[in-house]
Amino acid sequence: MNRALTLLAAVFSLSLAAPALAQEGKIELKSIVEKEVRVVNDAGEEVVQLVTADKVVPGDVVIYTVTYTNVADQAVDNVVITNPINDALSYVVDSAFAPGADVSFSVDGGASFDALDALTVERDGTAIAASVDDLTHIRWILREPLDPGAQGFARFRARLN
Repeated sequence: MNRALTLLAAVFSLSLAAPALAQEGKIELKSIVEKEVRVVNDAGEEVVQLVTADKVVPGDVVIYTVTYTNVADQAVDNVVITNPINDALSYVVDSAFAPGADVSFSVDGGASFDALDALTVERDGTAIAASVDDLTHIRWILREPLDPGAQGFARFRARLN
């Protein structure tokens, strides 16, 4: 179990040190990794909260959130945010989203992107449908320009292998 925690610490360190990519000098990005916990609130109701993912074990699901802010003094068109998926993680299907953005995926290290169900990989000389374990990157493309000072977020879930 210590090996899993050490591995996860390395995964998260890499993820935070090399966050999602966007237009340099115009878009500021911040990445955080959290997990869901169930707690009982003051009214006695069980609620789900997001907390920093300090300790997780294989099989746990973590939530990556990339916040973005336009720090330029003018609107930025064609905002593209790309986030790598570490090899120790498997993407959770249908979990990637960002308000006002289209989502696509890569299986080739970020060289090309498409919808998950359109991606293929080659195994033993045969092209087969890609699985979540084949994914290397997630990309969000904002549909509208991002005004000065405007901000938003992109999010996805992944399971620690």
